[in-house]
Amino acid sequence: MNRKPIMILLSIGIASAVLISAAFGDGLLPVLGCFHDYNGNGALDSGEFGQCVTTPQGDLCMLDNIPCTETVTAAVCPGESVLNAVSDQCEHPVRYRCAGSGAIYHTLAECSGDCSSNANCAVYCPGNLTIRNNVCSADPACTYGAYNQDTDTCIEETCPYGNAFACKQFNGETFCSEMSCAISWDIITNLGSAQGEDDIQDNGPVSDENSCMGQIYIFTGKDRRCRTWGATIAFDDCCRSEDYLFGLAQCKEKEITLARLKGDGLCHYVGQYCSKEISLGFTDICVEESKSYCCFNSKLARIVQEQGRAQLSTFNGWGRASRPDCRGLTPEEFQVLDFSQIDLSEWHGDIETKSQTEIQENLQQGVTDFYDRIGN
Repeated sequence: MNRKPIMILLSIGIASAVLISAAFGDGLLPVLGCFHDYNGNGALDSGEFGQCVTTPQGDLCMLDNIPCTETVTAAVCPGESVLNAVSDQCEHPVRYRCAGSGAIYHTLAECSGDCSSNANCAVYCPGNLTIRNNVCSADPACTYGAYNQDTDTCIEETCPYGNAFACKQFNGETFCSEMSCAISWDIITNLGSAQGEDDIQDNGPVSDENSCMGQIYIFTGKDRRCRTWGATIAFDDCCRSEDYLFGLAQCKEKEITLARLKGDGLCHYVGQYCSKEISLGFTDICVEESKSYCCFNSKLARIVQEQGRAQLSTFNGWGRASRPDCRGLTPEEFQVLDFSQIDLSEWHGDIETKSQTEIQENLQQGVTDFYDRIGN
């Protein structure tokens, strides 16, 4: 299991959001989205993934979002001030206060008549109002919600899912979703072995006489994988035929090569497995599934491997789908094969006509001669 540090947008809960990006190592552009495991199968299926959009209030998941409920109330102005719909301010005419007596007057003339001089009369705004452009003013207040300058009212948006979920503005309306976004790291896990990790490599150790010193294998296969489902390939299938895969940007070149090998009859199907998952702490969600194959240099090699392994106790099938066993046959294993029990009819169609008995005898004799040479 190979865990890589990958940025994911995630909310802790059944409904979660995920940033599927080039960090997967698959050459994809970042796609901000969210998912919900509706059927509870622990996998991210088609229809369970939605887009996220950026709003002034934060990211909003477009999967199963709902409109917020709107409650409208009047704005509150302090004291005797009145809301001016043009300026969107609570306004009150300025007053004048006599410095000596503290008396309040409506006009400067009234104040000046009672005070010893105009210098003793100062502009005064009652309550919490402040002077702005020769008018006492204050911002309108809301008992609930927020002031809306377009309607000159207080509007409170509430989410039907509950107060824990924020309402967010998008395209002139407000929505909420159970799926919120928060940044986390290191929660994507690559499952299974890496493709080709266990393949037998050519050109092993040799002696001074240039003789092979390692184990010799006959009809060795190569581990090949393709992604058959998941968010990393936009829920397409990169395990289909070569003609279908041609031009699909989300499919890798090695997946197109595998499709060609399968079309030529060179591959044995091992199995399907979850190749990437997201760990949420309380559960794991599969976001990608892959198929594994053992592919050979010839159709004959595949046929002998498929039917020969069933005769040998040294093989336990083809390994696991997440870690296929594509090793070749040792000379000892090859020598004990009963070729009379191996059906080569599929291969016969690809070569000039010979009897199956003749083909089997020539094949086994050739391997025996080779084994005798390396043993001497």
